[in-house]
Amino acid sequence: MELVSDKNLIDLAYNFERSGFRLYAVGGFVRDRLLGISEESCSDIDLCSRATIEELQALAVDCDMLVSVMNKQFGVAKIFYGGRVYEHATLRREICSDKGGHYPKKVEFVSNLELDYKRRDFTVSAVYYDIYHGKVVDFCGGEGDIKKHLLRAVGNADLRIKEDAERILRAIRFKISYGFEFDEELKSAIAKNAELLWRLSDTRKYKETIRILMCDNVNGNHFDILDNSGVLRTLFPSIYDLSLNRKAEYKKIKMALDIESVFRIPAIIALVKNAEEGASEEELSDILKLEKHYCKDDKKLQNYVKIFEIFTKKSLKTLELREIIEDNMFKYDDLIYCAQELYSSKINKRIIKQLGILIKS
Repeated sequence: MELVSDKNLIDLAYNFERSGFRLYAVGGFVRDRLLGISEESCSDIDLCSRATIEELQALAVDCDMLVSVMNKQFGVAKIFYGGRVYEHATLRREICSDKGGHYPKKVEFVSNLELDYKRRDFTVSAVYYDIYHGKVVDFCGGEGDIKKHLLRAVGNADLRIKEDAERILRAIRFKISYGFEFDEELKSAIAKNAELLWRLSDTRKYKETIRILMCDNVNGNHFDILDNSGVLRTLFPSIYDLSLNRKAEYKKIKMALDIESVFRIPAIIALVKNAEEGASEEELSDILKLEKHYCKDDKKLQNYVKIFEIFTKKSLKTLELREIIEDNMFKYDDLIYCAQELYSSKINKRIIKQLGILIKS
């Protein structure tokens, strides 16, 4: 089965081959191609071989290739070749802690794929593609799982999750965006180990959470999937409480996930803050942390949050808008620009009305 037709990548694989290294694609690129997604739509290509960083640098001299080291301990480097950038990892095996932090106690570079694949999280991400010879290499039934839309852990699911709790969030993202179903062992491991998410750094946790909330949904509502997986209570305790005690507000928050992706998180933040008006920072810590990691230094995203906070608190008439904004010391022109962009779509207008955010002209 031919998954790669790009001549540049095949030429790179040839250069590896003539130097005694076999170059493989692995991970999301292979998974997406086996799902029938076009090669052009698969922008990120993860490569691997037994070549160490030092061997890559020696190879670069002979084939007009540049190598930039990203993480020497893990053998990860960027390869610049033919105007394209690829990420390459040396085949390795890892011995990890079972405390949920994903910092291997030991990393060892190896020469064969059978040792490398065992460190990977899910079978659908552990399928390799021999680029030069055009062959799929699969040690764990991942190709069949992709066809069945089944998400299974590589090896023992409980151990894989305990090695790195971020895999819980990755699994949920795959379920939401690809429509994969968990096998029973993985489903049980996620529910059992959901509390390990507390051990993740906020940066890792909310980076993956933002990816979940931004991805298009083909398999039910994001929050319902988080709840059914036993994760909502740990990840978003404030939203979980609303789901139990204030179902009307929870329904509005769920509906926010139907808005264009760039507006979803500002809407969720504003709706939760409004529903929990008067709550302490401690009670809203999950939402405040989400806001911090989503907005960062992006003025535009910060303005979206401010707009939604205003629009969730009261119905607005055009003449009231300037007064309310000035009372809150927001920059009027910036917010008007964002508001115009936000309500330019008829679809967004309909969804905003469903959320109870009413605009009167």
